[in-house]
Amino acid sequence: MGKSESKENAAATEEPVTLEVPSEQTPTVLPATDFNAQADAEALNKAFKAFSTNESAVTEIIANRSWDQRQEIRDAYHSKFNKTLISEVDSELSGHYRNALDSLLQDPDTVRANYITKIINDRLMTRLPDSRGKDIAILETIFPLTKTEFNGLKTTYEKANGNQLFKDIDEKVTGPFKEWVVSLVQSGRNQGMPSPTAIAKDVSYLKNLPADQWTTATTQLQQLLMGQSTFYLFSVFNTYELETGTKLMELIEKLDVGIREGFKVIIGSCLNGYEFFADGLYQSMKGFGTNDEKLIYIMIDRCETDLGNIKVAFEIKYKKSLESFIKGDTSGDYKTLLLAILECKPPAPPATTEKL
Repeated sequence: MGKSESKENAAATEEPVTLEVPSEQTPTVLPATDFNAQADAEALNKAFKAFSTNESAVTEIIANRSWDQRQEIRDAYHSKFNKTLISEVDSELSGHYRNALDSLLQDPDTVRANYITKIINDRLMTRLPDSRGKDIAILETIFPLTKTEFNGLKTTYEKANGNQLFKDIDEKVTGPFKEWVVSLVQSGRNQGMPSPTAIAKDVSYLKNLPADQWTTATTQLQQLLMGQSTFYLFSVFNTYELETGTKLMELIEKLDVGIREGFKVIIGSCLNGYEFFADGLYQSMKGFGTNDEKLIYIMIDRCETDLGNIKVAFEIKYKKSLESFIKGDTSGDYKTLLLAILECKPPAPPATTEKL
């Protein structure tokens, strides 16, 4: 979808907003109260069987149910109507609206595995709004995940594709961070509690690391960044900045662009995860055209954890609301669905067939 650069110009001229990101994670989608999977399944079936599909009813139900509740609706729909809810969505709807609904009706592991599959098989790259390679796209997807989230993605990917994830990356991905990504996927991270002694040692290492050794060829740096948890790395990065007065994001700006982009993912996602995802949403919509796959992925992946925090971080950094960007970049039922996911509101009651 095309658009002008007016949003970026406005972001540069508007007065700064006075906002503060909540200290606790703020989801935008909550479980519905008085939930009834059978009633929702019947309401959805009626919406699909209308003379023209009642998209408003579909959006109202799907956007206001949690992951677990949507799985229950899927089961109830299949049991009652002997067809899958996703196949019904695919036959009755189209475009990015359909794609977003498909993701909402899957479990989180499948959503993440499907997204990684698209990256590996070049089904996203033609719509990426920048010059980053598949290695960076994979890194920014898996690096922020918890161990449980990553293990779920990996297991689901390998079951669906019949291949080990690290082998597919090794065979199909290029770029300076390819070997680091393979190492991260193959070996995983140390999830133990960080010790002050270990943190101090790694802070000292970074302090003494020459600028020309901030590269993917530096083995010790790889072992630190790919082998430790994001919580551990936050402690190291934060301590480094406090003790040196140097911002790591400013330090790596001096690196070559290909290397810089990978380190920005690692450092940014550890030091300020909310801003990291806000940046991802901004990148998906800035300039001409929209990376809809990335926009859908981040919105849906984060809606039950911290999308509310990301929303505030977006406005603080870009001086314009995330809602306004979505309204400028999307349209129709697709836009309505994304805005419904983004809207922080009390849990919705279940829909009933009488209301449709």
